[in-house]
Amino acid sequence: LRGGPEVLDVEGAWNPELTTKLLNKHKERYTSLILGSHHVVGTQVSVDEAVELYRQCRIQERAHGAKVVLSILSNDNNEDHLAYDSSLIAAKDKPEIPNIGLLLGEIGSYSRILNPRYTPVTHECLPSVAAPGQLTASEIMAGRLNDGQIPSQKYAILGHNIAYSVSPQMQSSAFAAVKLPHSYSRADLETVEEFVEGPIWNDDDFGGCSVTIPHKQNIIPHLDVLTDAAKEIGSVNTVIVKKDKKGTRVL
Repeated sequence: LRGGPEVLDVEGAWNPELTTKLLNKHKERYTSLILGSHHVVGTQVSVDEAVELYRQCRIQERAHGAKVVLSILSNDNNEDHLAYDSSLIAAKDKPEIPNIGLLLGEIGSYSRILNPRYTPVTHECLPSVAAPGQLTASEIMAGRLNDGQIPSQKYAILGHNIAYSVSPQMQSSAFAAVKLPHSYSRADLETVEEFVEGPIWNDDDFGGCSVTIPHKQNIIPHLDVLTDAAKEIGSVNTVIVKKDKKGTRVL
């Protein structure tokens, strides 16, 4: 903790008194994120037992995230979904914190594709995989694309007289490099209204846009939420599309 790591992994089954002492000291002066974790090696637990492990890793409701690494003995009935399925159930607890769910070994490699965040990876340049069952980032992304986990989204740069902009080439290359199926185009239009009434803005797959001259101010009335910086400056550089809990689009 004194070393100032960005994330400190704390065993969820550690001595309760020592855990409390550590967390109290953390609250006093440290900024590291606390990740409660637990590994089950060589034994297969039930979904209910796995859910309880996630809850244990919340560590007195003071952890910023929970990581549970499980073992499966066979994969005859989609057991490789165990960590993911149980993490979804545990995610309903309040307050919400991110869960990380993985399975050990080659038999559990698919769990690394299912796990949505902070998945440990190996790299193509290593002489061997960092741990049995680990995948490269490219393999994980390819698996997620194959499963349809990553829907394609449409992005654009909005402005006028912007033929000079290299944003489409730059952003499209970045998407390709990280295996994302998104597109990024140029919307060279005289007015914001043309864009807002057009096909990109109104597409269900619209993910957002960069905004450049002369539209940085005129875009504001068409947005639902402004950051404090945008309010203070009085102009917008980037539009981000999110969905609320009801699935309604928020810009």
